[in-house]
Amino acid sequence: MLEILLILWRLSYALNLYNNEITAIVVDAVRAGIDPQVTAQKIAALARKRAVSKYRQTPFSTAAQDAGFTCSGGKPDDITVVVSYVAANENIDKD
Repeated sequence: MLEILLILWRLSYALNLYNNEITAIVVDAVRAGIDPQVTAQKIAALARKRAVSKYRQTPFSTAAQDAGFTCSGGKPDDITVVVSYVAANENIDKD
């Protein structure tokens, strides 16, 4: 049983994906029993796709527009994602 889900990333990841996009990937992965490494790869692949997009609305382009800049697309940068599922071990003696 999954008790804790850890997702660690560098800033560039958050500049290219909205929270709802990340949540959708993670929820689907957990429900399907997908390995954390594969989940991280899926998130990184989508972040990379958004980073090189010239026309897609991203958190980066939204923030730039809010600051008065004409901007669309993602922010190319390095992308690092680590996903870990933490679950209770039912076999551990709790005394």
